[in-house]
Amino acid sequence: MQCFGAALLTAGLLAGCSAAQTANQAESETTEENLVLMEETLPQTAADETVMALSPDGPLLPSVEGVDAEYSEPIPDYLRIGEKHPIVLKLQQRLMDLGFMDNDEPTDYYGEVTQSAVKIYQRQNQLAQDGIIGPDTLEAILSPDAKYYAAQKGDEGTDITRIQSRLYELGYLASDSQVTGSFGDATEEAVMKMQSVNGLDQDGKVGRKTMNLLYSEDVKANMLAYGEKSDLVLAAQKRLKELGYMTTEPDGSYGNDTIIAVKQFQSRNDQVVDGYLGPATRVALNSSDAVPNGLSWVIAAIISSVSRTC
Repeated sequence: MQCFGAALLTAGLLAGCSAAQTANQAESETTEENLVLMEETLPQTAADETVMALSPDGPLLPSVEGVDAEYSEPIPDYLRIGEKHPIVLKLQQRLMDLGFMDNDEPTDYYGEVTQSAVKIYQRQNQLAQDGIIGPDTLEAILSPDAKYYAAQKGDEGTDITRIQSRLYELGYLASDSQVTGSFGDATEEAVMKMQSVNGLDQDGKVGRKTMNLLYSEDVKANMLAYGEKSDLVLAAQKRLKELGYMTTEPDGSYGNDTIIAVKQFQSRNDQVVDGYLGPATRVALNSSDAVPNGLSWVIAAIISSVSRTC
């Protein structure tokens, strides 16, 4: 009797297992049929090769190239006067860091100052000098390899005018007529003289060191003195003769006659009487208010007038 009961229990268990396997198999077949049905009904798309594959060690999200992602509005293809965009602030700061703009508070407005700085940058980097920031100019300015400002012979622009004006103030250019905005031989010679007086390498170019010194309080002016021979001396001698302080013919050499004439001029024009032709004396000498040498000037004017009539 016990054996018969055990047999019935075993048979029941086997029947239950068989039923469970049948049910699982049916469920599996139904799932596969559903997947096939979904694949047939859903649209098929090709794999997006531009999306970065995820991995346990990789980034959580795909990388995004370009700078547009930094801003809520897309960057215009071309930036020009009148544009307002956050990228302009970044570009202005970059141009200031590179020496193409005076250090100031950058803004998001693209004005004339920005346009002028962009033109100078384009000139130095052999790009079209239109003052418009297109793709090439944008990439060049933001490049980590962008070069610092430098000016050299052959360059033209408002920045050259500013450099020449400063060289004239310091006594390295002979006259204000040489402030032309064009970097020629006279400007190159003036830069080299300024570099020599101030202990810099004499390459005739206005790079970072030369530019920083040019506008610093430590820059040394060009003090013309005995023994100097240059166009600066010649220009001063001609003016001294015109005002009646020199009687000899101007020759460009700073000799005893020039020293005497300079001292006389300094004495009558409230300058320090030292015989040196420094910036202050040169400004007074070239001024329309320069005081002539009294009777000597009158005599020189009469002689000059008589010689022209003869």
